[in-house]
Amino acid sequence: MLPPDQHLLAAIDATAIGLAAAFGVATAVIAAVAGTRIGRARAEQSVASRANQEARRVIDDATARAKETELTAERAASERRAAVDREVATALAGMQESQERAQRIQDTLERKLERIAERESRLDAQEQALAARAKDADERLAALERDRTALQSRISQIAGLS
Repeated sequence: MLPPDQHLLAAIDATAIGLAAAFGVATAVIAAVAGTRIGRARAEQSVASRANQEARRVIDDATARAKETELTAERAASERRAAVDREVATALAGMQESQERAQRIQDTLERKLERIAERESRLDAQEQALAARAKDADERLAALERDRTALQSRISQIAGLS
């Protein structure tokens, strides 16, 4: 299918061809009438008058056809513009729907990331608390070990005295 502007050019070309043909016919008619001027002046006037009327009729027909062709081309262009406008509106609605869906997905992912970050923060805090407890337990174990060693020494001393 031709774009709307080419429809209009095709219509104008068709109109120009029609007008040229009409003018050619009119010229041929007038030439024929002029060539047959062998008769009385009255007959000549009558033939010339009929030729002029015929030429006017042909020109009027060609003009009417040209206007009709132009109107048809304008209607076709208008219909095509309306179809394109509908297609654009449909595509735009689809794009907006896709953008909204993408925004909802992005919002959901952001909420999930926030929850993950909160969990990670809690786990880090728990890990630090466990590390502090482990360090405290190690320190207590070391202290107990020192106390045990000291007690063993003291017991050995006391046992050696007896």
